[in-house]
Amino acid sequence: MGVCEIPMARIKRRSKSSNTTSSSRQTFHMNLDSHMIESLLKYVVAECVTTSELNNLRKLLERIDLEDFKFSQAKYNNIRLVKYISEAKSTGSLEDTGAICSYVIDKCPELSEALQTVNWDKNQMSPVDARQISRSISEKLQYSIIMSMEDEIISLYDKLRNCGFYSMSEYTKTLREVLTRGLTSMQKTAISSGMVDEIDFSSVDGIDTLRTIVERAHRPGAVLSTGIKALNAILSPGFQSGRLYTFLGLTGGFKSGMLLNLADEIRQCNPRILDQNEDKQKTILFITMENSINETVGRLYDMYSDENADIATDPYEKVVEVLHKEAGYTFGASFIDKDGNDISKENAKKHISIHFVYKANLSITTGDLYTMIQSLEDQGKEVICVILDYIKRIDSVNDWYGDERIRLANVAQELKSLAEYFQIPVITAQQVNREGNAIVDAAMRENKQDVLQFVGSANIGSSWAIAEESDWMAILNRERQKGTNQLYLTVKRVKIRGKSDPKALDYFNHPFTNEKCIRLEMDYDKPFSVSKRSLASTLEAVSTDDPFENDHSRPSIHDIKDPRKKAKLAMQKAGLEEIGDMEL
Repeated sequence: MGVCEIPMARIKRRSKSSNTTSSSRQTFHMNLDSHMIESLLKYVVAECVTTSELNNLRKLLERIDLEDFKFSQAKYNNIRLVKYISEAKSTGSLEDTGAICSYVIDKCPELSEALQTVNWDKNQMSPVDARQISRSISEKLQYSIIMSMEDEIISLYDKLRNCGFYSMSEYTKTLREVLTRGLTSMQKTAISSGMVDEIDFSSVDGIDTLRTIVERAHRPGAVLSTGIKALNAILSPGFQSGRLYTFLGLTGGFKSGMLLNLADEIRQCNPRILDQNEDKQKTILFITMENSINETVGRLYDMYSDENADIATDPYEKVVEVLHKEAGYTFGASFIDKDGNDISKENAKKHISIHFVYKANLSITTGDLYTMIQSLEDQGKEVICVILDYIKRIDSVNDWYGDERIRLANVAQELKSLAEYFQIPVITAQQVNREGNAIVDAAMRENKQDVLQFVGSANIGSSWAIAEESDWMAILNRERQKGTNQLYLTVKRVKIRGKSDPKALDYFNHPFTNEKCIRLEMDYDKPFSVSKRSLASTLEAVSTDDPFENDHSRPSIHDIKDPRKKAKLAMQKAGLEEIGDMEL
């Protein structure tokens, strides 16, 4: 059966002399005909309607002036039945028909007779019709949120228009906060195409939900690969949609550099995603709250230019040529190089782009990220990943009462919710605490290598909630190998939620590829991984078939003839002695 569209609401204002807030001063006229109300009655008892969808209906009905329906007793009774049944199922978590009826009668005894006319068949509405009603409810609820803010926005606008020079920034900031709060509320009411929030295999729509889960798991963008085989192995097997990833950086431990490398690698190593939803430009949203756009572009140029190159002195044409020819970046506008060739691409959608955004420290909240993603969507872009540099510099949408630990706990939870809502990975970084830095400093003063082996998740700074909310977490540090002076980035995984590759260790060292030691060497297209298991020995490159188990550079105990060396190696294998620089 077809389902009527819920008509647009009209606002009715209550007296402004009321002591209520601006959101409660307004109720909404909504002309619901008898057919629509009957559809809503079927909707609230339908098995295919989720709790979150019922919550949206409940919130909408709380904003509607039900007194408008008193001209018809039947309509008045039915709209109140919809209201209280949705309350019983969403806030009361009631499923039994008898319990729901008791809830309704307790709330409104005069509805006891009307309850007898309700059809409690859970399958009388199809999932298609239910989704249509859900979308309409979501749209009207978002509209009501906007209109409930009207008085507050107009008041702030008037103050901003008439304020003095020095108070302008204060009113601008307040207005931005109000708008952000409203947009965040709207996002929360939207029916997401991302996260599946419930499934019951025995229900009517259970098989359809299962199909949705499987299809999403199979889509090309469900897992994003990096350019490093060893990293893909411990990610098991890459950055997955709906998950929060956190890299812990020591002081000067390359956390910003790692995030920039990851954005650059994801751009290059996931061509399969381009075949999905071809009308949208696949985009990585990279938000830097530490380094300016100038600094970020300068680092990107350093990743692909030679040792003597410098964006501060090199001509514009050279910078463009390096970014295009060496890095593979495409440009939306035409650019003629020194040989007279147009190096722009006719179809930029055939490439993954990176959208860099700079925001000052604590100038935005996690709620602003929803707005950024939606804005890019409106521009014809599809955000496949969010990279935030870094978690400490973004504010929470919720109150944190001046407690930094609460703020970071809120932010971590909100970033996780963002990942789930849009079904994309969110990648960020955080600094380890003083104890973690002290451990590494002490190990390096003792000339030890593989120093991250001494650091764990207990050394995260400020908030345990970051570790709790993250689906995956690793610690980073830069080390030089003795003898070769080669610089490596050491990576130690300290947490993974879900299954992991049994062949992959939780620790490896990966070399930088150029003289400036900014870009990590990519080995995804090579037959061997270039990562090393340890810097404390002269390891050779390891095979891709078994990237960390086949270490042919170290002899077995049976190959050693000297009894002292044999005993020393046995102690090392038992974990009783650090590996060090001994000769074997």
